[in-house]
Amino acid sequence: MSRTALILGTDHRFQWKSPDFTDSQHQQFIAFVATTARAYKVVAFAEENNPEALDEKDKKESVIQIMARELAIPHRHCDPDRQKRAVLRISQENDIRAMAFLEGTTESIIQQRTEKSMRDREHYWLEQLQEFNMWPVLFICGAAHSLPFFDLLHANNIDAILLAKDWNI
Repeated sequence: MSRTALILGTDHRFQWKSPDFTDSQHQQFIAFVATTARAYKVVAFAEENNPEALDEKDKKESVIQIMARELAIPHRHCDPDRQKRAVLRISQENDIRAMAFLEGTTESIIQQRTEKSMRDREHYWLEQLQEFNMWPVLFICGAAHSLPFFDLLHANNIDAILLAKDWNI
């Protein structure tokens, strides 16, 4: 079986149905995901998300989780929570900036640390997808990750299809 991952880069607010978008915009996102899943015969959904992040938005489930349940296919959150990030020494950009302010670090160093953190998260997602082992899988992530994650998948012998670098209405 071919290991194929379809990458959908977008605004995270679509993943948790933010009030920043209209119901029509959310429905267009859901329709795009559903149509894509059918067209590519996707057997699972995965996403850059985790229960802790959803809880911070007062959500019990992501839009993608709900869709997976309705389509009766497996779903996996692939982003590490705070505790796992601490173990992996992965920092959020705000934390990197705060530490840099205290250290008097340059913007160049901040950018290097942020890029490293993003790539470390993407490696974690790769491990999660490999462990999940459901192909073809539709992976939803933030637009800033779509191309680097696409490249990482290819470098690890996973057929990657970039559906959208930054899907929007």
